[in-house]
Amino acid sequence: MWNKVKKLMHQLIHSHGIFYQLVVFTVTVSLLPFGFFIYTVNKETSSLIEVELINSYKQVQAQYMSGIKYKISLYHDSLAKISGNTVIINTLYELSRAEETNSVTSGNTVSREIGNFLSIDTHDELKNCMIYSTIRNAPIYGKKVTTIGAAAGESWFPYYENREYDNFFVNKQENVLSFVEDIVYQDISIVGTEHLGFVKMDVYINGLFAPAIEDESGEVFYNVVIADTHQNLIYASREEYGLLFEENKGTGFFNPGREEIIYDNKTISLYSTLEEGDLQAYFFFDVSQLNNKKDDFQKTVMPVILIVFLIILSASFAFSRSFTRRINILVNKMQKAQSGDLAVTEFIEGKDEIKKLDDHFNLMLYKLNNMVHENYVQKLEKKETQLRNLRLQINPHFLYNTLETIGAIAVINKVYEIAALTEKLGEIFRYSLGRNQKDYVTLKQELLHTQNYIYIQKVRFGDKFEVYYNIDKSVENRGILRFILQPIVENAITHGLVKTKGRGSLEISAYREQNQLVLKVEDDGIGMTREQTEYLMKHMNDADDQEEQTQMGIGIKNVNQRIKMVCGNEYGMEINSTLNQGSCFTIYLPLK
Repeated sequence: MWNKVKKLMHQLIHSHGIFYQLVVFTVTVSLLPFGFFIYTVNKETSSLIEVELINSYKQVQAQYMSGIKYKISLYHDSLAKISGNTVIINTLYELSRAEETNSVTSGNTVSREIGNFLSIDTHDELKNCMIYSTIRNAPIYGKKVTTIGAAAGESWFPYYENREYDNFFVNKQENVLSFVEDIVYQDISIVGTEHLGFVKMDVYINGLFAPAIEDESGEVFYNVVIADTHQNLIYASREEYGLLFEENKGTGFFNPGREEIIYDNKTISLYSTLEEGDLQAYFFFDVSQLNNKKDDFQKTVMPVILIVFLIILSASFAFSRSFTRRINILVNKMQKAQSGDLAVTEFIEGKDEIKKLDDHFNLMLYKLNNMVHENYVQKLEKKETQLRNLRLQINPHFLYNTLETIGAIAVINKVYEIAALTEKLGEIFRYSLGRNQKDYVTLKQELLHTQNYIYIQKVRFGDKFEVYYNIDKSVENRGILRFILQPIVENAITHGLVKTKGRGSLEISAYREQNQLVLKVEDDGIGMTREQTEYLMKHMNDADDQEEQTQMGIGIKNVNQRIKMVCGNEYGMEINSTLNQGSCFTIYLPLK
Protein backbone atom coordinates (compact mmCIF):
# COMPACT_ATOMS: atom_id res chain seq x y z
CA MET A 1 0.00 0.00 0.00
CA TRP A 2 2.74 2.45 0.98
CA ASN A 3 4.68 1.64 -2.19
CA LYS A 4 1.62 2.42 -4.29
CA VAL A 5 1.18 5.76 -2.53
CA LYS A 6 4.85 6.60 -3.08
CA LYS A 7 4.59 5.66 -6.74
CA LEU A 8 1.47 7.80 -7.17
CA MET A 9 3.12 10.79 -5.46
CA HIS A 10 6.20 10.33 -7.59
CA GLN A 11 4.09 10.37 -10.75
CA LEU A 12 2.10 13.43 -9.64
CA ILE A 13 5.15 15.48 -8.64
CA HIS A 14 8.00 14.38 -10.88
CA SER A 15 5.97 14.11 -14.07
CA HIS A 16 6.18 17.92 -14.34
CA GLY A 17 9.13 20.27 -14.74
CA ILE A 18 11.34 21.28 -11.85
CA PHE A 19 9.87 24.81 -11.90
CA TYR A 20 6.39 23.42 -11.26
CA GLN A 21 7.75 21.11 -8.53
CA LEU A 22 9.51 23.93 -6.68
CA VAL A 23 6.47 26.24 -6.74
CA VAL A 24 4.09 23.51 -5.51
CA PHE A 25 6.51 22.43 -2.79
CA THR A 26 7.14 26.00 -1.54
CA VAL A 27 3.43 26.92 -1.46
CA THR A 28 2.46 23.65 0.27
CA VAL A 29 5.16 23.96 2.90
CA SER A 30 4.24 27.64 3.47
CA LEU A 31 0.52 26.94 3.97
CA LEU A 32 1.08 24.55 6.87
CA PRO A 33 2.90 27.01 9.18
CA PHE A 34 0.53 29.80 8.12
CA GLY A 35 -2.50 27.75 9.16
CA PHE A 36 -0.90 27.09 12.53
CA PHE A 37 0.09 30.74 12.79
CA ILE A 38 -3.49 31.99 12.19
CA TYR A 39 -4.78 29.58 14.82
CA THR A 40 -2.15 30.79 17.30
CA VAL A 41 -2.93 34.45 16.55
CA ASN A 42 -6.64 33.97 17.28
CA LYS A 43 -5.87 32.18 20.53
CA GLU A 44 -2.82 34.09 21.80
CA THR A 45 -3.40 37.64 20.57
CA SER A 46 -2.91 39.17 23.98
CA SER A 47 0.40 37.43 24.54
CA LEU A 48 1.75 38.47 21.16
CA ILE A 49 0.73 42.07 21.66
CA GLU A 50 2.33 42.15 25.10
CA VAL A 51 5.56 40.80 23.67
CA GLU A 52 5.43 43.31 20.81
CA LEU A 53 4.74 46.23 23.13
CA ILE A 54 7.40 45.21 25.63
CA ASN A 55 9.91 44.80 22.81
CA SER A 56 9.05 48.30 21.63
CA TYR A 57 9.56 49.56 25.19
CA LYS A 58 12.92 47.79 25.26
CA GLN A 59 13.81 49.57 22.02
CA VAL A 60 12.84 52.89 23.58
CA GLN A 61 14.91 51.96 26.62
CA ALA A 62 17.88 50.99 24.43
CA GLN A 63 17.60 54.19 22.38
CA TYR A 64 17.45 56.30 25.52
CA MET A 65 20.46 54.56 27.09
CA SER A 66 22.33 54.75 23.80
CA GLY A 67 21.64 58.49 23.66
CA ILE A 68 22.86 59.00 27.24
CA LYS A 69 25.94 56.88 26.51
CA TYR A 70 26.64 58.93 23.40
CA LYS A 71 26.23 62.25 25.22
CA ILE A 72 28.50 61.19 28.09
CA SER A 73 31.10 59.93 25.61
CA LEU A 74 30.96 63.31 23.85
CA TYR A 75 31.72 65.12 27.10
CA HIS A 76 34.55 62.70 27.90
CA ASP A 77 35.93 63.24 24.39
CA SER A 78 35.65 66.99 24.79
CA LEU A 79 37.46 66.80 28.13
CA ALA A 80 40.18 64.68 26.53
CA LYS A 81 40.59 67.16 23.68
CA ILE A 82 40.81 70.15 26.04
CA SER A 83 43.13 68.39 28.51
CA GLY A 84 45.30 67.30 25.59
CA ASN A 85 45.31 70.69 23.83
CA THR A 86 48.97 71.55 23.21
CA VAL A 87 48.38 75.33 23.48
CA ILE A 88 46.79 74.96 26.92
CA ILE A 89 49.39 72.45 28.14
CA ASN A 90 52.33 74.52 26.89
CA THR A 91 50.87 77.75 28.37
CA LEU A 92 50.44 76.14 31.79
CA TYR A 93 53.84 74.45 31.60
CA GLU A 94 55.64 77.66 30.59
CA LEU A 95 53.79 79.45 33.40
CA SER A 96 55.10 76.89 35.91
CA ARG A 97 58.69 77.39 34.69
CA ALA A 98 58.74 81.19 34.23
CA GLU A 99 60.40 83.34 36.86
CA GLU A 100 58.18 86.28 36.07
CA THR A 101 54.64 85.47 35.04
CA ASN A 102 51.70 87.36 33.61
CA SER A 103 48.71 85.52 35.02
CA VAL A 104 46.18 87.59 33.02
CA THR A 105 47.86 87.06 29.63
CA SER A 106 48.23 83.33 30.24
CA GLY A 107 44.64 83.18 31.48
CA ASN A 108 43.37 84.96 28.37
CA THR A 109 45.29 82.54 26.15
CA VAL A 110 43.82 79.48 27.88
CA SER A 111 40.32 81.00 28.00
CA ARG A 112 40.46 81.93 24.32
CA GLU A 113 41.54 78.38 23.41
CA ILE A 114 38.63 76.90 25.38
CA GLY A 115 36.23 79.42 23.84
CA ASN A 116 37.40 78.51 20.34
CA PHE A 117 36.92 74.83 21.09
CA LEU A 118 33.43 75.29 22.57
CA SER A 119 32.34 77.41 19.60
CA ILE A 120 33.11 74.44 17.35
CA ASP A 121 32.24 71.50 19.59
CA THR A 122 28.97 72.79 21.10
CA HIS A 123 26.76 70.86 23.54
CA ASP A 124 23.17 71.83 24.31
CA GLU A 125 23.30 70.70 27.95
CA LEU A 126 26.67 72.33 28.74
CA LYS A 127 26.47 74.91 31.53
CA ASN A 128 30.13 75.80 32.01
CA CYS A 129 33.67 74.63 31.26
CA MET A 130 36.52 75.67 33.55
CA ILE A 131 40.22 74.87 33.99
CA TYR A 132 41.70 74.84 37.51
CA SER A 133 45.47 75.25 37.68
CA THR A 134 47.44 73.34 40.35
CA ILE A 135 50.57 75.46 39.80
CA ARG A 136 51.31 76.83 43.27
CA ASN A 137 53.94 79.44 42.46
CA ALA A 138 52.22 81.04 39.45
CA PRO A 139 48.53 82.02 39.69
CA ILE A 140 46.46 82.30 36.52
CA TYR A 141 43.14 84.09 35.99
CA GLY A 142 40.70 84.26 33.10
CA LYS A 143 37.11 83.68 32.02
CA LYS A 144 37.69 79.95 31.67
CA VAL A 145 40.66 79.37 33.95
CA THR A 146 41.56 79.98 37.61
CA THR A 147 43.63 78.49 40.42
CA ILE A 148 42.69 75.39 42.36
CA GLY A 149 42.01 77.56 45.38
CA ALA A 150 38.83 78.83 43.73
CA ALA A 151 37.47 75.27 43.67
CA ALA A 152 38.18 74.53 47.32
CA GLY A 153 34.84 75.92 48.48
CA GLU A 154 32.73 73.94 46.00
CA SER A 155 30.84 70.80 47.11
CA TRP A 156 32.42 68.45 44.61
CA PHE A 157 36.04 69.37 45.32
CA PRO A 158 36.61 67.19 48.45
CA TYR A 159 35.55 64.14 46.44
CA TYR A 160 37.95 65.07 43.65
CA GLU A 161 40.80 65.84 46.05
CA ASN A 162 40.43 62.46 47.80
CA ARG A 163 39.75 60.66 44.50
CA GLU A 164 36.44 59.39 45.92
CA TYR A 165 34.60 59.49 42.61
CA ASP A 166 34.06 57.36 39.53
CA ASN A 167 33.27 59.37 36.41
CA PHE A 168 31.35 62.43 37.57
CA PHE A 169 30.19 64.57 40.52
CA VAL A 170 26.58 65.50 41.31
CA ASN A 171 25.72 69.03 42.43
CA LYS A 172 22.03 68.93 43.39
CA GLN A 173 21.96 72.57 44.42
CA GLU A 174 22.85 73.72 40.91
CA ASN A 175 21.25 70.65 39.29
CA VAL A 176 24.41 69.80 37.32
CA LEU A 177 26.76 66.87 36.70
CA SER A 178 30.46 67.74 36.72
CA PHE A 179 32.94 65.78 34.57
CA VAL A 180 36.63 66.21 35.42
CA GLU A 181 39.83 65.37 33.49
CA ASP A 182 43.43 65.95 34.66
CA ILE A 183 45.84 68.07 32.59
CA VAL A 184 49.29 66.46 32.49
CA TYR A 185 52.48 67.56 30.78
CA GLN A 186 54.48 64.69 29.28
CA ASP A 187 58.22 65.37 29.51
CA ILE A 188 59.86 63.25 26.81
CA SER A 189 63.41 64.09 27.89
CA ILE A 190 63.03 62.46 31.31
CA VAL A 191 60.16 60.12 30.46
CA GLY A 192 57.98 61.59 33.17
CA THR A 193 54.81 63.60 33.74
CA GLU A 194 53.87 66.77 35.60
CA HIS A 195 50.34 67.51 36.83
CA LEU A 196 49.35 71.03 35.74
CA GLY A 197 45.68 71.10 36.72
CA PHE A 198 42.32 69.74 35.60
CA VAL A 199 39.41 70.74 33.41
CA LYS A 200 35.80 70.51 34.64
CA MET A 201 32.62 70.53 32.59
CA ASP A 202 29.26 71.23 34.24
CA VAL A 203 26.26 69.72 32.44
CA TYR A 204 22.60 70.37 33.26
CA ILE A 205 21.07 67.18 34.65
CA ASN A 206 17.60 67.89 33.23
CA GLY A 207 18.98 68.54 29.78
CA LEU A 208 21.12 65.41 29.86
CA PHE A 209 18.57 62.90 31.14
CA ALA A 210 15.18 64.31 30.02
CA PRO A 211 13.24 61.78 27.85
CA ALA A 212 13.19 62.86 24.21
CA ILE A 213 10.74 60.37 22.66
CA GLU A 214 7.16 61.63 22.47
CA ASP A 215 3.92 59.99 21.32
CA GLU A 216 1.39 61.42 18.85
CA SER A 217 -0.14 63.68 21.50
CA GLY A 218 3.19 65.40 22.06
CA GLU A 219 3.53 64.06 25.60
CA VAL A 220 6.27 61.82 26.94
CA PHE A 221 4.74 58.36 27.37
CA TYR A 222 7.28 57.03 29.87
CA ASN A 223 9.14 58.21 32.96
CA VAL A 224 12.74 57.73 34.02
CA VAL A 225 14.56 57.61 37.35
CA ILE A 226 18.37 57.83 37.28
CA ALA A 227 20.56 56.84 40.24
CA ASP A 228 24.25 56.13 40.78
CA THR A 229 25.76 52.86 41.94
CA HIS A 230 25.37 53.97 45.58
CA GLN A 231 21.60 54.38 45.09
CA ASN A 232 21.84 58.18 45.22
CA LEU A 233 19.05 59.82 43.24
CA ILE A 234 20.35 61.90 40.34
CA TYR A 235 17.27 62.58 38.20
CA ALA A 236 13.53 61.85 38.09
CA SER A 237 11.39 62.88 35.12
CA ARG A 238 8.42 63.38 37.52
CA GLU A 239 8.60 64.41 41.14
CA GLU A 240 6.39 61.58 42.44
CA TYR A 241 8.79 58.99 41.00
CA GLY A 242 11.67 60.71 42.77
CA LEU A 243 9.81 60.50 46.09
CA LEU A 244 8.88 56.87 45.35
CA PHE A 245 12.55 56.08 44.74
CA GLU A 246 13.70 57.67 48.01
CA GLU A 247 11.08 55.67 49.93
CA ASN A 248 11.66 52.29 48.23
CA LYS A 249 15.24 52.27 46.88
CA GLY A 250 16.87 48.85 46.99
CA THR A 251 13.51 47.03 46.88
CA GLY A 252 10.62 46.45 44.47
CA PHE A 253 10.82 48.57 41.35
CA PHE A 254 14.15 50.03 42.47
CA ASN A 255 16.05 46.81 43.13
CA PRO A 256 19.26 47.09 41.07
CA GLY A 257 19.81 43.32 41.12
CA ARG A 258 16.71 42.46 39.10
CA GLU A 259 16.46 41.83 35.35
CA GLU A 260 12.78 40.87 34.95
CA ILE A 261 9.87 43.08 33.96
CA ILE A 262 7.45 43.97 36.77
CA TYR A 263 3.73 44.50 36.13
CA ASP A 264 1.04 46.08 38.21
CA ASN A 265 -2.35 47.46 37.26
CA LYS A 266 -0.92 50.62 35.72
CA THR A 267 2.81 50.24 35.05
CA ILE A 268 5.37 48.19 33.13
CA SER A 269 8.84 48.68 34.61
CA LEU A 270 12.23 48.10 32.93
CA TYR A 271 15.72 48.30 34.42
CA SER A 272 19.04 49.10 32.75
CA THR A 273 22.61 50.06 33.62
CA LEU A 274 25.20 52.24 31.90
CA GLU A 275 28.76 51.13 32.70
CA GLU A 276 30.40 54.17 31.09
CA GLY A 277 28.80 56.49 33.65
CA ASP A 278 28.14 53.99 36.46
CA LEU A 279 24.43 54.81 36.23
CA GLN A 280 21.25 52.86 36.95
CA ALA A 281 18.08 53.70 35.04
CA TYR A 282 14.51 52.71 35.93
CA PHE A 283 11.84 53.08 33.20
CA PHE A 284 8.07 53.23 33.77
CA PHE A 285 5.60 52.80 30.87
CA ASP A 286 1.84 53.31 31.02
CA VAL A 287 0.09 49.93 30.60
CA SER A 288 -2.99 51.55 29.03
CA GLN A 289 -1.22 51.42 25.67
CA LEU A 290 -1.48 47.65 25.81
CA ASN A 291 -5.26 47.65 25.28
CA ASN A 292 -4.99 50.10 22.39
CA LYS A 293 -2.37 47.89 20.75
CA LYS A 294 -4.66 44.86 21.02
CA ASP A 295 -7.43 46.62 19.10
CA ASP A 296 -5.07 47.86 16.44
CA PHE A 297 -3.49 44.44 16.08
CA GLN A 298 -6.83 42.73 15.49
CA LYS A 299 -7.60 45.18 12.67
CA THR A 300 -4.28 44.74 10.89
CA VAL A 301 -3.19 41.15 11.50
CA MET A 302 -5.28 39.48 8.78
CA PRO A 303 -4.31 41.85 5.93
CA VAL A 304 -0.68 41.50 6.96
CA ILE A 305 -0.94 37.71 6.89
CA LEU A 306 -2.44 37.87 3.41
CA ILE A 307 0.27 40.25 2.19
CA VAL A 308 3.02 38.06 3.65
CA PHE A 309 1.55 34.99 1.99
CA LEU A 310 1.51 36.79 -1.37
CA ILE A 311 5.11 37.86 -0.84
CA ILE A 312 6.12 34.26 -0.11
CA LEU A 313 4.27 33.06 -3.19
CA SER A 314 5.97 35.70 -5.36
CA ALA A 315 9.36 34.96 -3.85
CA SER A 316 8.95 31.22 -4.42
CA PHE A 317 7.96 31.90 -8.03
CA ALA A 318 10.99 34.16 -8.59
CA PHE A 319 13.37 31.76 -6.86
CA SER A 320 12.03 28.76 -8.78
CA ARG A 321 12.39 30.58 -12.08
CA SER A 322 15.97 31.65 -11.24
CA PHE A 323 16.84 28.13 -10.10
CA THR A 324 15.43 26.43 -13.18
CA ARG A 325 17.12 28.98 -15.48
CA ARG A 326 20.51 27.95 -14.07
CA ILE A 327 19.64 24.28 -14.49
CA ASN A 328 18.61 24.94 -18.11
CA ILE A 329 22.00 26.54 -18.82
CA LEU A 330 23.71 23.35 -17.70
CA VAL A 331 21.30 21.19 -19.72
CA ASN A 332 21.95 23.28 -22.86
CA LYS A 333 25.70 22.85 -22.38
CA MET A 334 25.29 19.09 -22.18
CA GLN A 335 23.21 19.08 -25.37
CA LYS A 336 25.87 21.16 -27.19
CA ALA A 337 28.62 18.85 -25.95
CA GLN A 338 26.58 15.85 -27.12
CA SER A 339 26.48 17.36 -30.60
CA GLY A 340 30.28 17.81 -30.61
CA ASP A 341 30.59 21.49 -29.59
CA LEU A 342 33.04 21.52 -26.67
CA ALA A 343 33.38 25.32 -26.40
CA VAL A 344 32.30 26.91 -23.06
CA THR A 345 30.28 30.02 -23.90
CA GLU A 346 28.24 30.64 -20.71
CA PHE A 347 28.96 30.31 -17.00
CA ILE A 348 26.59 29.81 -14.06
CA GLU A 349 26.93 32.36 -11.26
CA GLY A 350 26.79 31.57 -7.56
CA LYS A 351 28.54 29.42 -4.95
CA ASP A 352 26.12 26.51 -4.50
CA GLU A 353 26.25 22.90 -5.73
CA ILE A 354 24.89 23.86 -9.17
CA LYS A 355 27.82 26.26 -9.60
CA LYS A 356 30.25 23.52 -8.55
CA LEU A 357 28.61 21.09 -10.97
CA ASP A 358 28.91 23.67 -13.75
CA ASP A 359 32.60 24.27 -12.91
CA HIS A 360 33.34 20.54 -13.04
CA PHE A 361 31.47 20.19 -16.33
CA ASN A 362 33.36 23.16 -17.82
CA LEU A 363 36.64 21.63 -16.68
CA MET A 364 35.65 18.34 -18.28
CA LEU A 365 34.85 20.11 -21.58
CA TYR A 366 38.17 21.96 -21.41
CA LYS A 367 40.11 18.73 -20.84
CA LEU A 368 38.19 16.93 -23.59
CA ASN A 369 38.90 19.79 -25.99
CA ASN A 370 42.62 19.67 -25.10
CA MET A 371 42.72 15.92 -25.52
CA VAL A 372 41.15 16.19 -28.96
CA HIS A 373 43.60 18.92 -29.87
CA GLU A 374 46.61 16.98 -28.58
CA ASN A 375 45.62 13.60 -29.98
CA TYR A 376 44.44 14.71 -33.42
CA VAL A 377 45.15 18.32 -34.33
CA GLN A 378 48.67 18.49 -32.90
CA LYS A 379 49.64 15.22 -34.49
CA LEU A 380 48.52 16.53 -37.86
CA GLU A 381 50.37 19.80 -37.32
CA LYS A 382 53.51 17.91 -36.27
CA LYS A 383 53.45 15.75 -39.37
CA GLU A 384 52.90 18.79 -41.57
CA THR A 385 55.83 20.59 -39.91
CA GLN A 386 58.11 17.58 -40.36
CA LEU A 387 57.15 17.36 -44.02
CA ARG A 388 57.76 21.09 -44.52
CA ASN A 389 61.18 20.83 -42.83
CA LEU A 390 62.14 17.89 -45.02
CA ARG A 391 61.25 19.92 -48.08
CA LEU A 392 63.34 22.88 -46.91
CA GLN A 393 66.32 20.86 -45.69
CA ILE A 394 69.56 21.66 -47.55
CA ASN A 395 72.91 20.03 -47.12
CA PRO A 396 75.35 22.61 -45.62
CA HIS A 397 78.19 21.16 -47.72
CA PHE A 398 76.20 22.05 -50.85
CA LEU A 399 76.08 25.71 -49.70
CA TYR A 400 79.82 25.76 -48.87
CA ASN A 401 80.68 24.28 -52.29
CA THR A 402 78.36 26.71 -54.08
CA LEU A 403 80.04 29.72 -52.42
CA GLU A 404 83.49 28.36 -53.32
CA THR A 405 82.36 27.87 -56.94
CA ILE A 406 81.06 31.47 -57.10
CA GLY A 407 84.39 32.68 -55.67
CA ALA A 408 86.42 30.64 -58.15
CA ILE A 409 84.37 31.97 -61.09
CA ALA A 410 84.89 35.53 -59.82
CA VAL A 411 88.68 35.02 -59.64
CA ILE A 412 88.78 33.54 -63.16
CA ASN A 413 86.87 36.56 -64.42
CA LYS A 414 89.06 38.88 -62.33
CA VAL A 415 86.10 40.14 -60.28
CA TYR A 416 88.08 40.08 -57.06
CA GLU A 417 85.54 42.05 -55.03
CA ILE A 418 82.89 39.36 -55.55
CA ALA A 419 85.48 36.73 -54.66
CA ALA A 420 86.25 38.54 -51.40
CA LEU A 421 82.54 38.89 -50.60
CA THR A 422 81.87 35.19 -51.15
CA GLU A 423 84.85 34.34 -48.95
CA LYS A 424 83.57 36.54 -46.11
CA LEU A 425 80.04 35.23 -46.52
CA GLY A 426 81.32 31.65 -46.39
CA GLU A 427 83.17 32.34 -43.17
CA ILE A 428 80.03 33.88 -41.68
CA PHE A 429 78.04 30.85 -42.81
CA ARG A 430 80.57 28.42 -41.30
CA TYR A 431 80.56 30.39 -38.01
CA SER A 432 76.76 30.37 -37.86
CA LEU A 433 76.04 26.78 -39.01
CA GLY A 434 79.24 24.96 -38.16
CA ARG A 435 79.32 21.75 -36.14
CA ASN A 436 81.05 23.28 -33.14
CA GLN A 437 77.97 25.12 -31.95
CA LYS A 438 79.06 25.95 -28.38
CA ASP A 439 77.62 28.67 -26.14
CA TYR A 440 81.05 30.21 -25.62
CA VAL A 441 83.71 31.27 -28.14
CA THR A 442 86.80 33.39 -27.70
CA LEU A 443 86.60 37.14 -28.09
CA LYS A 444 88.99 36.82 -31.00
CA GLN A 445 86.60 34.45 -32.84
CA GLU A 446 83.62 36.72 -32.22
CA LEU A 447 85.61 39.74 -33.45
CA LEU A 448 86.63 37.87 -36.65
CA HIS A 449 82.96 37.02 -37.31
CA THR A 450 82.02 40.68 -36.70
CA GLN A 451 84.81 41.91 -39.03
CA ASN A 452 83.50 39.67 -41.82
CA TYR A 453 80.04 41.22 -41.33
CA ILE A 454 81.50 44.76 -41.31
CA TYR A 455 83.42 44.03 -44.55
CA ILE A 456 80.19 43.12 -46.35
CA GLN A 457 78.43 46.21 -44.97
CA LYS A 458 81.26 48.51 -46.03
CA VAL A 459 81.03 47.09 -49.55
CA ARG A 460 77.30 47.70 -49.46
CA PHE A 461 77.42 51.29 -48.17
CA GLY A 462 80.80 52.35 -49.60
CA ASP A 463 82.66 54.99 -47.60
CA LYS A 464 79.63 55.81 -45.41
CA PHE A 465 81.55 54.96 -42.22
CA GLU A 466 84.97 53.98 -40.89
CA VAL A 467 85.64 51.35 -38.18
CA TYR A 468 88.29 51.56 -35.44
CA TYR A 469 89.30 48.77 -33.06
CA ASN A 470 90.59 49.29 -29.55
CA ILE A 471 91.14 45.74 -28.27
CA ASP A 472 93.21 44.87 -25.21
CA LYS A 473 95.46 41.94 -26.26
CA SER A 474 95.15 40.36 -22.81
CA VAL A 475 91.42 39.67 -23.29
CA GLU A 476 91.42 38.31 -26.87
CA ASN A 477 91.34 34.69 -25.67
CA ARG A 478 88.68 35.27 -23.02
CA GLY A 479 85.45 33.32 -23.52
CA ILE A 480 82.25 35.19 -24.43
CA LEU A 481 78.78 34.16 -25.57
CA ARG A 482 78.45 33.51 -29.29
CA PHE A 483 76.61 36.12 -31.41
CA ILE A 484 76.47 39.00 -28.89
CA LEU A 485 78.75 41.51 -30.64
CA GLN A 486 77.58 41.32 -34.26
CA PRO A 487 73.88 42.22 -33.51
CA ILE A 488 75.00 45.36 -31.64
CA VAL A 489 77.32 46.38 -34.48
CA GLU A 490 74.48 45.75 -36.94
CA ASN A 491 72.19 48.09 -34.98
CA ALA A 492 74.88 50.78 -34.86
CA ILE A 493 75.36 50.65 -38.64
CA THR A 494 71.73 50.21 -39.71
CA HIS A 495 70.01 52.56 -37.24
CA GLY A 496 72.78 55.04 -36.53
CA LEU A 497 75.49 55.51 -39.14
CA VAL A 498 73.77 54.97 -42.49
CA LYS A 499 71.10 57.55 -41.60
CA THR A 500 73.63 60.37 -41.11
CA LYS A 501 74.30 62.86 -43.89
CA GLY A 502 78.09 62.72 -43.76
CA ARG A 503 80.65 60.03 -43.10
CA GLY A 504 80.48 58.38 -39.69
CA SER A 505 82.77 56.36 -37.49
CA LEU A 506 82.35 53.21 -35.44
CA GLU A 507 84.67 52.19 -32.58
CA ILE A 508 84.74 48.69 -31.05
CA SER A 509 86.54 48.41 -27.70
CA ALA A 510 87.31 45.47 -25.40
CA TYR A 511 89.10 45.66 -22.07
CA ARG A 512 89.17 44.26 -18.54
CA GLU A 513 87.56 46.17 -15.68
CA GLN A 514 88.11 44.49 -12.30
CA ASN A 515 86.51 41.03 -12.65
CA GLN A 516 84.47 41.91 -15.74
CA LEU A 517 85.05 41.88 -19.47
CA VAL A 518 83.70 45.11 -20.98
CA LEU A 519 82.76 45.43 -24.67
CA LYS A 520 81.81 48.82 -26.14
CA VAL A 521 80.28 49.69 -29.50
CA GLU A 522 80.28 53.48 -30.04
CA ASP A 523 79.07 55.41 -33.07
CA ASP A 524 78.59 59.07 -33.98
CA GLY A 525 75.32 58.45 -35.82
CA ILE A 526 71.90 60.05 -35.38
CA GLY A 527 71.54 58.88 -31.76
CA MET A 528 68.29 58.76 -29.77
CA THR A 529 66.25 60.99 -27.49
CA ARG A 530 66.22 60.41 -23.73
CA GLU A 531 62.69 58.98 -23.93
CA GLN A 532 63.67 56.56 -26.71
CA THR A 533 66.72 55.39 -24.73
CA GLU A 534 64.72 54.84 -21.53
CA TYR A 535 62.02 52.96 -23.43
CA LEU A 536 64.61 50.72 -25.13
CA MET A 537 66.33 50.01 -21.78
CA LYS A 538 63.02 49.14 -20.13
CA HIS A 539 62.03 46.84 -22.98
CA MET A 540 65.32 44.94 -23.13
CA ASN A 541 65.33 44.34 -19.31
CA ASP A 542 61.71 43.16 -19.13
CA ALA A 543 61.63 39.45 -19.97
CA ASP A 544 57.80 39.36 -19.85
CA ASP A 545 57.28 42.32 -22.20
CA GLN A 546 55.58 40.88 -25.28
CA GLU A 547 54.90 44.20 -26.97
CA GLU A 548 55.75 44.21 -30.68
CA GLN A 549 59.15 45.81 -31.27
CA THR A 550 61.34 46.96 -34.15
CA GLN A 551 64.16 44.77 -35.40
CA MET A 552 66.53 46.93 -33.37
CA GLY A 553 64.60 46.30 -30.14
CA ILE A 554 64.37 42.56 -30.77
CA GLY A 555 68.12 42.15 -31.42
CA ILE A 556 69.19 44.18 -28.37
CA LYS A 557 66.67 42.45 -26.09
CA ASN A 558 67.78 39.03 -27.35
CA VAL A 559 71.45 39.76 -26.55
CA ASN A 560 70.68 41.26 -23.12
CA GLN A 561 68.31 38.44 -22.07
CA ARG A 562 70.80 35.74 -23.21
CA ILE A 563 73.56 37.32 -21.12
CA LYS A 564 71.35 37.52 -18.01
CA MET A 565 70.05 33.97 -18.39
CA VAL A 566 73.52 32.42 -18.88
CA CYS A 567 75.74 34.71 -16.79
CA GLY A 568 73.36 36.17 -14.16
CA ASN A 569 71.34 39.34 -13.59
CA GLU A 570 74.43 41.33 -12.53
CA TYR A 571 75.65 41.22 -16.15
CA GLY A 572 74.03 42.65 -19.25
CA MET A 573 74.00 45.77 -21.37
CA GLU A 574 73.71 49.53 -20.85
CA ILE A 575 72.75 52.17 -23.45
CA ASN A 576 73.82 55.80 -23.53
CA SER A 577 72.67 57.96 -26.41
CA THR A 578 72.32 61.62 -27.34
CA LEU A 579 70.21 62.83 -30.25
CA ASN A 580 72.34 63.84 -33.29
CA GLN A 581 75.55 62.92 -31.43
CA GLY A 582 75.61 59.15 -31.37
CA SER A 583 75.11 56.10 -29.17
CA CYS A 584 77.23 53.85 -26.95
CA PHE A 585 76.27 50.23 -26.20
CA THR A 586 78.26 48.74 -23.28
CA ILE A 587 78.23 44.98 -22.59
CA TYR A 588 79.35 43.60 -19.21
CA LEU A 589 80.44 39.92 -19.11
CA PRO A 590 82.21 37.69 -16.59
CA LEU A 591 85.85 36.90 -17.27
CA LYS A 592 86.08 33.34 -18.62
